[in-house]
This record gives sequence, structure tokens and C-alpha cells, in this order.
Amino acid sequence: MVSTPRGDMFHCPPLHAWQRDDLIVKGKEACKMLVVNATKSDFNPVESVVQNARTGFHATIRRSNDMKDPQYKGFSAHTKVRASIDEVAGFFELDTPHKVQAYARVMGEVVLDKRTLYTLVERPIADDASQPLHYVSVEWLMVKMPFGFNTRDMCYLECHDEFSFHDQTTGELRRGWARCTHSINLVCCPNLERTHNVVRMDIIRSGHVFLESCERGVLDYFRVAVGSANGTMAKHVSKALADRRLKHMMSMALNLEEYFISQRVRPMLDVPVGHFQSKNAVQYCMHCYHRFAWHATKRQCRGCGDVTCTNCSCVWNLPLARRNSIKVQLCHECITDHTNNTKRYRRRTDTASPRRSMYSTCDDDDERTTYSHSSSHPSMSLHPSITVSTVLPPTHKLPSRPESCWTASDASSACSSQSSTTSFSMDTAAERMHVLSPSQWRVSEEVNTSIRGGMLTFHSDSTAVYLHQERTSRSA
Repeated sequence: MVSTPRGDMFHCPPLHAWQRDDLIVKGKEACKMLVVNATKSDFNPVESVVQNARTGFHATIRRSNDMKDPQYKGFSAHTKVRASIDEVAGFFELDTPHKVQAYARVMGEVVLDKRTLYTLVERPIADDASQPLHYVSVEWLMVKMPFGFNTRDMCYLECHDEFSFHDQTTGELRRGWARCTHSINLVCCPNLERTHNVVRMDIIRSGHVFLESCERGVLDYFRVAVGSANGTMAKHVSKALADRRLKHMMSMALNLEEYFISQRVRPMLDVPVGHFQSKNAVQYCMHCYHRFAWHATKRQCRGCGDVTCTNCSCVWNLPLARRNSIKVQLCHECITDHTNNTKRYRRRTDTASPRRSMYSTCDDDDERTTYSHSSSHPSMSLHPSITVSTVLPPTHKLPSRPESCWTASDASSACSSQSSTTSFSMDTAAERMHVLSPSQWRVSEEVNTSIRGGMLTFHSDSTAVYLHQERTSRSA
């Protein structure tokens, strides 16, 4: 029986200075080309549009190819995220088991093992505006594939870099951030196909790009996946099936907005419900102003206390510590109104009890004291085979979907169990994804047109990249 490989089986010797510098240069160049690939993909024809029924956000999916080496093809997705550059950079800083699990849930990956082989550029320790959100490393990752495919692994450069650009319309200076992954070959990390039946896949200048938009607090988010799965089975799979899986991966970009919404509403659970007004005293929905019928069901938002009808609120499952979750009723304003959310929360917490809520979530800071980079990342009991549902009519009553939050000790048990009872799986997440028909597509918002033809300045080395404005040739 073939043994399962582990990250600690790789013994990588120290790098010479020239080797280290060469890898850093390659990582930075790949990161810059990722930004070019992401912004240029917006010129390509739309393949499909997927909408998240919970958040109402949609992702525009297009075919994409690597601008530097066009033989590598893939897909890109564009959507919006209500978050800051620092928040998204923090999400991709996978330095605790809890953050690795959150990443796997959001991105729809089954991470069997992960190991940092070399750390080439450390992340900035302090939150300082003068220090760019820059990081370069060599990583090894092993992921589970759908039924019928061998396990895949990859050895890749991971580069995080911050950049800035001037809005060509307003002249304002805006920030951007990118996380790039690009396959490399290392002697100390050989191909495991013959010894462990694990197929080495290639990822080419792929990753995530975030740009500040003209709307305050909203980022343009591009996810790019270019490469080759390799392997014998992959050669016999039809192109249509392979494209379908890539589109499913791209649709998971919508989960990032849902994740940040959950993070924003968690502090609202600390507000005592005793400060809320009685539902019996409210005769009208406080959002749509429809009068409640005598038999109507009234909902009270756990975040702000507003009394609403069933059309103006929905049930959310927020992950708590030790795999538990709690169902809470939230109005649509608390879910979608990022700016006013903070104001409403602060106003109500002025009189709130100083005691810690019984619904307190697991704390990342506590995990940092028990987790080190030398240990391999745990596996996730999640399935990546996303089944996008057929076109469904829009509805105001949105279904609830449970999530889970595990502690560092819980993560170790997940590695071996691969439990099918995980409360937030990508199979249930797929039920929230609706494919819109071409007649339902709205014109893609060209909020990123301000960056076309502009100059990007990367903060890590002060180099600049100019994005040419001319269109690439379109192919159906």
C-alpha cells in the first residue's frame, strides 16, 4: 500500500544568497504578471455570471490565459468585497490552524497537508503604514481531488505584495494588494507520483488581486486560476468537464464577501437583547414599512434590534469555538451596510454589559501561542466538487447555512477523521450559488477602468508596471 506523504519528509538545505535572491525576484515578477493577467482578463468575453443568494453579490467569470506564456489557459472571476486591503491581507496570512481552515472553507479546497519549505521575506511584524504587506516563501501543498482523480500536490512560490496606482478618472491615489502562487521545481521537493501516487500539478501566475474602488470600503476582487492539473486521468477528461470545475472554483470567490460579513456581525452578539425594543410594540416593518398583519411573523435583528418582516431579514449561522455555531436573525442592512453597521454597533454597545458574551468566538491570538510554522497544516473535511445549481428565481427569504469554527486542538483530529458532518461544507455553499442566464446578465461594472492604462507602483521594491490600454484580441 502506498504511504501518504507528509510535509516533514522534505529536508531542504539552506539556500545560498544568490539562490534566495533569485527566488525572490521570480516571486515578485510572477506577482506583477498576476496583476496584469487579472486586469487584462476583463477585456475577454463573459463565460458566465454566478450570484450568491445570501449576499446578492455576483461574480463575472471569463476565460483567461497567461499574458507571459499564452499556452497556459484558465479562468478569472471578478466580484466585489466589502473589506479593506489590510483585512484581505490578514485573511491570506495562514499562520494558525483556524485561519487555514477558514481559508479552506471559503476557497473550497480540501487541504490534506501544507508546509513552508523556505521563508524568503518575512511578513512585517508591526502594523506600520511604512511597511508594505509583503511576503515571499516557497510552499508545498497537497490537496484532495474529486472522485476518480489522484491526489495532487504542488511546489510553488507564494508572493504577497502591496502596490498603489492613481485613478485615471479622479486622480486619487489608491491601494492594491495581490497574493500570487507560481509553480517552481526544487531538488529538495521532488515529484511524488512514482513513490506516493501523488500527481504534481502546475499553477502559473495565479492568485488573488484586490483593488480599492471608487466606492469607499469596497474592493474590486479578481481571482485568477491558470495552469495544468497534469496526470493521466486529466488527459482523458473532456475540456468541457475541466472548464466546469474551474468555473466552480471561480464561483467560490463570492464566499469571501460572506466570510467578511460573518466577521463583522460577530461583535453584535455582545449587545444584550434587553436593550432591544419589544416586538409587540412595533406595528410596521422598520425597513420596508409594510404593516404587520395580525397573523404575521415578526423578526428581530440580533445585531441592531430592528423589527422586520420575513422579507427584510434572514437567518445566519455564525461559527463559534469548538465546532459550534449559533443561528441568529439578521436584517439585510446589518448584512450589507458595512459603514452604518459600525456606527449602529458602537451606539448600542455604549450601554452594553462589559461582560464577555456567551457567544464569544475562538481567538486567533490564543492559537498563535500554540502553533508554529514547523508543524504541517491540518486537513479540511470539505469537498471541493462544487455543483452550481440551475437558475432559480430571486427570493427575499434566504436560507440559512451553518458554519463551524475549530480550535487548534480540534484541527488535529480533523486531519484523520475527514468527517462528513462538517457544518459548513462547499457542497452546501454551492446551493447558494445561482447561475444567471445571459438575459439576466447586467453590464459588467467597469470600476477597474481607472487602472487601465495606468501605472502600478509596487511598494516592496518601488518598481513600476505600466498597464497598456489597448484591447487584446477576443475569441469566443
